[in-house]
Amino acid sequence: MVGNNTELGPNVIVHKNTKIGSTTKILNSLIFNGSSLCDGSYISGAIIGSNTYIGKWVRIEDGSVIGDGVYVKDYVFIAKNAKIGPYREIMESIYKDNEIIL
Repeated sequence: MVGNNTELGPNVIVHKNTKIGSTTKILNSLIFNGSSLCDGSYISGAIIGSNTYIGKWVRIEDGSVIGDGVYVKDYVFIAKNAKIGPYREIMESIYKDNEIIL
C-alpha cells in the first residue's frame, strides 16, 4: 500500500506487506517485508529491515541500515551510515555519522 503524493525511485525495492504513507520519498533503498513508513518520511540510500516502524517525518540518510523490528519515533533524524541493530527503539535523533546502536 502506497499513500498519495509518494515518490519511489530510482532504485527502490519494496517487499510485500509494506505500508508507505503519504508525501513520502524513498530513493536508492531496500525496504523489507511488513514494514510501515508513516507520512512525510524521507529515506535515501538505506536498508530497512522487516517489520520495522518508521514514524512521521523521519529522515534516514545514505548508507544507514535499520534492523528488523526497529521502532523509530516521529520526527527523528538518522545520520549517514548509521547502523541500528534489531528490535531497538529509536526515540531521539542520531546526528553523528557512522553511529552504531546494537
